[in-house]
Amino acid sequence: MKPAQPRAYRRLLRLILLAMLGLITTLIVPVLSAQQVEATSEVNTSGLGSEETRQEAGGRRQEEREFDLFVPPIKDAIAPIKSDLTLTPVTSQRFKTPGLQLKSSQDDWVKILKIPVHFSGLKLLARSLNSGRVSGVVENAQSLLQQGIQLYEAEQFSPAITVWQQAAAAFANQGDTFNQSLTLSNLSLAYQRLGQWEKAQKAIDQSLKLLHNLEGTTNSQIYSEILAKTLNTQGRLQWETGQLEQALRTWQRATVNYRQADNQTGIIGSLINQAKALQTLGWSSKAEEKLQTAHQILQKSGSSLQAKGFKDLGNALRRLGKLDESRQILAEGWKLAKLPTAKGAVLLELGNTERALAQRAIAIGKQPKALSHTQAAIEFFQQAFDTGGQIQASLNQLSLLVETEQWSEVAALLPKIQQSIASLPPSRTAIHARLNFARSLTCLHPHLDPEALSCNSRERSEQLGTEPSIEPPSWTEIAQILATAAQQAQQLEDLQAQSYALGQLGGLYELTQQWSDAQNLTQQALLKVYQTADIRYRWEWQLGRLAKKQGNIKNAIANYKAAVGTLQTVRKDLLTINSDVRFSFRDNVEPLYRGLVDLLLRTEGNSQPPQENLELAIGEIDSLQLAELENFLGCELSQTVQISKDAIDPAAAKIYPIILEDRLAIIFEIPGQEQPLGYRETRVPQKEVEETLRKLRDYLTEPGYTPKVLEEAEKVYQWLIKPLEPILQKNSQIKTLVFVLDGFLRNIPMGVLYDGERYLIEKEYALAVAPRLKLFTPQPSEQQLKVFTGGVGIPQT
Repeated sequence: MKPAQPRAYRRLLRLILLAMLGLITTLIVPVLSAQQVEATSEVNTSGLGSEETRQEAGGRRQEEREFDLFVPPIKDAIAPIKSDLTLTPVTSQRFKTPGLQLKSSQDDWVKILKIPVHFSGLKLLARSLNSGRVSGVVENAQSLLQQGIQLYEAEQFSPAITVWQQAAAAFANQGDTFNQSLTLSNLSLAYQRLGQWEKAQKAIDQSLKLLHNLEGTTNSQIYSEILAKTLNTQGRLQWETGQLEQALRTWQRATVNYRQADNQTGIIGSLINQAKALQTLGWSSKAEEKLQTAHQILQKSGSSLQAKGFKDLGNALRRLGKLDESRQILAEGWKLAKLPTAKGAVLLELGNTERALAQRAIAIGKQPKALSHTQAAIEFFQQAFDTGGQIQASLNQLSLLVETEQWSEVAALLPKIQQSIASLPPSRTAIHARLNFARSLTCLHPHLDPEALSCNSRERSEQLGTEPSIEPPSWTEIAQILATAAQQAQQLEDLQAQSYALGQLGGLYELTQQWSDAQNLTQQALLKVYQTADIRYRWEWQLGRLAKKQGNIKNAIANYKAAVGTLQTVRKDLLTINSDVRFSFRDNVEPLYRGLVDLLLRTEGNSQPPQENLELAIGEIDSLQLAELENFLGCELSQTVQISKDAIDPAAAKIYPIILEDRLAIIFEIPGQEQPLGYRETRVPQKEVEETLRKLRDYLTEPGYTPKVLEEAEKVYQWLIKPLEPILQKNSQIKTLVFVLDGFLRNIPMGVLYDGERYLIEKEYALAVAPRLKLFTPQPSEQQLKVFTGGVGIPQT
């Protein structure tokens, strides 16, 4: 009888044999492929067959990656979708159109959503697992691993977790540490997709620990590749949980290991990941260097890698705000793509980049350019659908048509999208499509509350503003679509998707003024994702709006404060999402801050807001200004420091004008007073204030418009300075006025304000402008400066 071979030797022999058969990177190593952060580092799809087949499948998966939850640029079909939700048409007092009536209680709603899950895929899986051993323990473990991959690719994340847990246990029983670590890495990724961060962390920690124990016991190139892919998953987890510097270091390690494994695809993906992290941390030049390196590698690669690589690189450049470079790189990728699905995917990204260019043009007031880019985006989306069947392209096209109010084109596109969306199987992609579709349909209703639902940018609204010329679907039809999304999310055990569906349905009831039902649904949505801050703040904000509309100001302030506090904790994360959301900052983030300030400054009669509220209002506007600057730059700024009160001139009065929806609020501070903060307001609509300030700015830049300047400057003086004249006259020690300006006021020199006889600069006050209440902490440069100095001397006689 031969002596038993050592277990390590048998394992090494098995790995060598598998490598010789070419299976080591196909069946046994189906772990994460290196992709940019937005592509979510999917599990390896090597079981799909050829490279072209895998590209085609990747194109289908890309549809889900671009969905931006809750406020996305994608919509769905118009036909009502049947569900178990019972809805009774009523008359909405606000809109005078068919409204909604939910079942009588929250419990009824919960019962409606808790439908039995009859998922044929899971039944088949259960039968296969209980039918006995396939052909042995090893084959069964490998089968579980592959079944998990198939479920994951079908976006059945919870079933995939169950199967991978069994696979990990089977590999552990076999002593197959290598495959156990791979399975745990995939398990971490599935947990990440469901927002279960603690479980994801535990799984990736176990995977890396097992890999560490294998170091030096197996093929170094194979080991380096698997370690790199596992590090890629760890980096994604760190990124998603806001650990940006740790994510950067992890992706740097991944790049090193990909180089050791000579995996060009992995190198490119990890470099793109690093660039995104560097940009978010404020190191733009270093981020550009990483992308340039990735581009250089791509130019030396084969055509199949180039096609996908150029698409990913173009996508990354767009998200970093490099829009012109993005368009150029994507155009190169389109020329190299061979499969229709690959061409369609690149055309989709070209449409997204053109849309971002249009949004940038709108933001800087270049309307003709915005129109040109918008039409180009619509054409690219159309081509993407025609070429590669990209349903996401049609959804993006629809949202853009709704945003730009091209109603006839909207009506023509709806049936096509309806047919496509109906064929989607239950998945996160299908859920998000329905959510976005419902949002588009909601935007077809006129006179919506802009704080509850922003259908297009404020600038775009000022240029358009026409009524929809097509008949909008009833509120009941829209609610049915959202109910279907909620039911599918429950079937998939996807808590985040459930939260979005319930919260958006609550927002629909908010629009129809059914406050109790809206509140119940929003609270359920909040409970689903209470530990996920970037979703939680939306529902806290929604609860605040509901309380305000019902007159409960105390609860409204509490919920608005909670939402702002939550938003502050994830403000860095807002910089990591796509540029579409960054461009819509004024419509999706700024109203939260201003809504809280509005509540804090509400008074009855001639009473003054409490000093605490005045201080909070000043602080929130200051935080808004910092968030605006970070949003514009696309990176987190350094820490700030409060200006010392001892450094402030005791003869200076500080004035904080704040532009609110229905008034110009004026907070002022007089040094030496027992209650230094005071409040005045001028009732004038925000739109009128901003239009006046815009005219004044334009007239100041044109010679020969002095009469117009005086006219508009006097209006602003009456709104801003006139209410303060009695206060200033009473405090004769005031010699300086320090303005901390808000919004459009920052474009106007205060000295030009005119009281009908004199400019403000002509009066007895010195004028100063402070950009913010807090200043940035000075930091030394990382580089040692080398200075060459010289001088010329003049002889003295």
